[in-house]
Amino acid sequence: MKTTKTVLQSTLMLALGIITIGAQAAVLNTGDLLTITTGVSVYDTYGNSINVTSGSYFGFDGNVDHKITSTEKIAISPGVDGGLRISSTQHVAGPDNTNANAQIDMWNFFGYGGHDYTALAPTGDTTSGIDFSGWSWHWRPFNTYTGEYNDLYVNMGGGAWQPLNCTSLGCSGYTFTNGIARFQWDGVYGHAYTLDYAATVPTGDPSGFGNVPFYWHLEGTVNAVPIPATALLFGSGLTGLLGLARRRRKN
Repeated sequence: MKTTKTVLQSTLMLALGIITIGAQAAVLNTGDLLTITTGVSVYDTYGNSINVTSGSYFGFDGNVDHKITSTEKIAISPGVDGGLRISSTQHVAGPDNTNANAQIDMWNFFGYGGHDYTALAPTGDTTSGIDFSGWSWHWRPFNTYTGEYNDLYVNMGGGAWQPLNCTSLGCSGYTFTNGIARFQWDGVYGHAYTLDYAATVPTGDPSGFGNVPFYWHLEGTVNAVPIPATALLFGSGLTGLLGLARRRRKN
């Protein structure tokens, strides 16, 4: 009976250990969610955004001086999924002027709504970064000449650049490369992360921002993909068997 108890205890600890190790790992697993903390904007007396003091944002280097200044930051808020899903593509099919169905995030650029999406599933960890080669944005500005909205889909998977004001942006000591986002996290689910990414709009892009450098700063928490019900039943079953073994030993 002692041998049976030892085997059951070892099996239970192994099962729980797998869950614990997965929760502590710096590697992102399929289905993990990077939530997005809404950016906090500061406005001038005319209602124009002049800075994002905390939370998530993207910045566009409008004067191409290789800096993202306070007035070039645009606040980001989470979409219906609450943030970025690992190893999955997130996109909204068809026109979406209100961003009501935006999955990852939402933002307002020059008075018109937009959001980011992933044409390729992001994967990665804190060492190699996150594969952002499929990172793209959808923007729908109004064309006053045609009287219609223009649906613009822009891939931002290349054109890495190095901001000259990395000290204020929080990217000091890091060199950006094409399609790779810097990812910082302590490996514990429920804890905070930061993600920074630098890319350039492709030359001749119909958005009118061809060759303009953009920068993303996302922050929030890393939430684990929910444990399947079968795994929970497996764990509870092992616990029940261990309890049964204890009762038999007492008898």
